[in-house]
Amino acid sequence: MEIRKVFRAGNSHVISLPPEVLAELGLKEGSQLVVEFNKGQKSVTLRPLIEAKAEVISTEYAALVEEFINEYEDVLKKLAK
Repeated sequence: MEIRKVFRAGNSHVISLPPEVLAELGLKEGSQLVVEFNKGQKSVTLRPLIEAKAEVISTEYAALVEEFINEYEDVLKKLAK
């Protein structure tokens, strides 16, 4: 366990993280974290935001979607209103 202080930086309050923690979590300046607050336990959990990577869409799937849109274009436009 390591004790850290909360300090002011501009209009925000900040907690610094040791370089070892940053390295272990693969974080660097600009990395995004999810902040979870547990009111009952009076605790805060930080974890790296893991963004979902875009999956490659197969040509066959893209063709099916295009065919669907073309076939139901009028209905889709009415639903969009």
